[in-house]
Formats: sequence, structure tokens, C-alpha cells
Amino acid sequence: MRKQCMKWAVSAVLLPAAMGLVACSESGGDAESGNGGGGVGKYTVESSKQKLEDAATELMDNLSASNFQEVTDLAKYIRDTYGDYDASAVDNWYKGCLDDITTVLSHTSVGNSTSNTYKRIYQAGIFTGHFTAQNDRWTYTAANDLQFIVKDQKGQLCVLKLVTSGATVRIYVGDETEYKGTYNGYTYTSTSEKYENYVDVPQNIVVTATQGAKELASVTVTTSLTVSGEKPSPVTDKFDVTVSTKLSSGYAVDVKRAFFNGGADAGLEFVAKKNDKTLVSANVKGKTRFTSNGDGDYELQSGSVDNLEVDILGKVQVKGTCSDVKGVIEDMENADDNDRDEAAYKRYIANVNARVNLGLYFDKTSTKQATLRLEPFYKERQDYYNGGVYLKWGSNAILEFADGTSYGVEEYFNEDRFGDVVKRFEQLLRDFEDMVK
Repeated sequence: MRKQCMKWAVSAVLLPAAMGLVACSESGGDAESGNGGGGVGKYTVESSKQKLEDAATELMDNLSASNFQEVTDLAKYIRDTYGDYDASAVDNWYKGCLDDITTVLSHTSVGNSTSNTYKRIYQAGIFTGHFTAQNDRWTYTAANDLQFIVKDQKGQLCVLKLVTSGATVRIYVGDETEYKGTYNGYTYTSTSEKYENYVDVPQNIVVTATQGAKELASVTVTTSLTVSGEKPSPVTDKFDVTVSTKLSSGYAVDVKRAFFNGGADAGLEFVAKKNDKTLVSANVKGKTRFTSNGDGDYELQSGSVDNLEVDILGKVQVKGTCSDVKGVIEDMENADDNDRDEAAYKRYIANVNARVNLGLYFDKTSTKQATLRLEPFYKERQDYYNGGVYLKWGSNAILEFADGTSYGVEEYFNEDRFGDVVKRFEQLLRDFEDMVK
């Protein structure tokens, strides 16, 4: 099981966007074939393998567990030192905050059954206070922000702090229902409590973790929301969000922009760096249109991915488009519904391949080194009801190289071909596991 997980993990490191197709496919079929042709490229299958391996190795070199040792050591010390402190002050504060944000919408009692409906509006301005760990307990002090304060091994103050500012926009985030019942030997009494949950999303959110005068980590979120009502609607609503995450070890992860304009376009721009060196970046843009079915649910009317690009270290890129997202979803569903009909199954998979254009590139050039697509295959399955066997169709995500050879993605990124990368990745995981024990 661990080896299987490692194979998928290494595939994800080496070729991130391939997983999108793998998720739509089934494992099986031939690992290699000599059919097809993935366009004109200057790399052979073996030199492509070396290029991918070099990129994966360099990426892991930049993700050494030791770079996070300072933060994890502090986290373990705080856990081991303060984990058993009396937290009744925190519990009572939290219960009081819930009472402050909760209002009763309805109360119904019929016979031995009672139903209550509440509305909860989570507001950062309510969840404030300073909690300090001292004398084996957490103590509370009123404040305008939220902080948790402890001392590290050297007696330095360590502070986890949440601050919000700017205008807020209220959105509905779902409901939950709690059921309780009691039986006294004669009658059964039931109570249901439904909570309709809302959040007042602030324009600015800043979370920081400091150790003495040093900032260990920070997360800064900015939001711009335009909603037509308290319950989100993909038909009309709009959002634009940025997220900036920084660690004292030199790592930075930024969502430069994530946006959605109801009935128009959507996109995501992401970059991860170490000491200003870009490790991974992604840029996705497309169009979406939703329609309402009238009962609060929405259906994708149309959608496209006009540009997709994932870049690793400037050395390996996966780029592509999808002309019809809804069509791909429907084709995959229809293929699954017709997995015993060879002609129908192949027709739907061919439709998917026609709608999706996804390729492997190197060094930020425009030369496609390999094409990713789905390839149908069949397996004999035992018919336990009628006896005998039957053929069931499935599909593999494959890489089709310029010389005409093709490989299943899962089979291509195996331990035989990428053994060193697999070992390095396993060691990296062990390092992180050991670090957090």
C-alpha cells in the first residue's frame, strides 16, 4: 500500500497536472504501446525522463525537513508543556462567544418531539481576547484582537495573533443539525436543533506567530466580495482573494489572485518560493456560467479552461486548455454508464480527448514534448450472477511522446524508472514524520 501511495506521490511531484486526468481514469491496461504521436519535440523518452528526474530532485533539495525544524521544535515544546494546562477559561470564553452570535429563529413542540432552529453569525469582532499560559492554566484578558501567549524553552514570549480589519460581507456557509433522544422506559423524547451558519468575512485578515522579536510565520488574506444575498450564488456573486504566507525559513507561498465573477470568468495564480527562488507556480484562467434550478441548487451551464500552466523550477511545465468543462464531465459520466459497450465507451473517451489539450513542456519553450490523454482499455470481470465473464471498459491517463511511444502515467512514474526519486521522496516523508513525533 505504501509503495502504491509513493508511486502516486512521485507522479504528482513530477507531473502535477497529470493527476487531473488520472483522477478521471482507472488503473489498468497496457503500460506501454507504440501507437500515436505526441507532436514534435527535441527530447527522447529517456532524456525526458532525465529532465523530469532532475527537476524532481532539485525540488526536493529545496524542501528539506531541516528547514522547518525551528518551527516544529517550538510547536512540540508548546504541545508537551502546555497541552495539559487547565483550559476552562478558553472553554467558557468560547461558549460565551457562541451564545453572543446565536439567535432563535423558531421553536416547535409536537407531542414528545421538539425542534429548534437557530441562526449563528460568526464575527471576528466577537471572538477576541488574550489567553496567557501561566501557573498550569490559561488566563483570559479582554482585548480587541485574539492572542494566545506562551513562553518557549528560553523564556521568550511566543504569540499567536489574529487581527481583522475593513468592511465585512455576510455569507451563508451551511447548516448543521444536532439530534438528541432520551427513553425513560415508557416514552421516547426527541429534540432536534438546527443551526444556520453565517460568516461575516472581513476585508483583511492577518495571522502572525512570533518568538520573542522574531516573526516565525505570517498569513495575510485580503478579500473583495460582492454578493446578491446572504446565501452565495454562482450566477451573480463575485469574489477576489489574495493570500500571502511567509515563514522565517525563507519560504513564501502566495495566492496572488483567486477570483470568480459569476456568469463570466474565473482564475487562480499561485507561486511558492524559497528565498525568492520560484519552486512551483500555477496559473489557471477560464470561463463559467451557472443556472439556478429554483430550489437553492445550481448547475454548471457551460465552462472552459482557456489557459492552464503549472511550472516547476522553470524546467518542467504542464500547459493546456479545456474547451468544454461541462462536456468533459458529461462524457466521463456517460462513459461510466456504458462501460460494457465498447463503441459507446470509446466514443465518449474520444470526446474527452478532443475537448482537452494537455501537454508536457521543458524550459518554458513552446515545443510540446508529450501529450496527455485518456486511452480506453478493457478487463475481463467475473460475472457472479450469470456465470462466465464479461468485458468492462475503463481508461488510463497516458503520456504520448514525440517518437510515437506512449506510457500509462502510473506505469511511467514507477520505481524502476524513477527509483532514486522514489527513495528521496520516501526519505523526505520520513524526515517530516520524525520531526513532528
